[in-house]
Amino acid sequence: MQIPQTARFLIAGSTGAVVNLSTFYVLEQIWDVWYITASVFAFLLAFVVGFLLQRFWTFEYTGSDDFHRHALMYFVTALVNVGINAGIVAILVERWSLWPLFAQALAGTIVAVWSFFIYRYVIFVEKI
Repeated sequence: MQIPQTARFLIAGSTGAVVNLSTFYVLEQIWDVWYITASVFAFLLAFVVGFLLQRFWTFEYTGSDDFHRHALMYFVTALVNVGINAGIVAILVERWSLWPLFAQALAGTIVAVWSFFIYRYVIFVEKI
């Protein structure tokens, strides 16, 4: 049975989130690494895991070329997503007085939907 692409996208994204949070927790809480350093390392590890899962499993991109271009585009998209996510959270909390956790969940959902289309139709497109 084939897992639908949207389900694979959500599983891969959730895996990246778990890697991010668990890495941050281990570094910051257990190994006593400064929280900013822990955050950067957690982001980078989650980036690698997310990129590999999205490229090879979610979107089944099998081409051997374009790896570096895909990685760069994925990284730039991740950075843009951080900004979009923060902006949405700020608007929802400051202007609409939403609970921050709910605002973060809503912003994350919006960013995930936008990301799916960017990955599917811009980054991981097989060359003809």
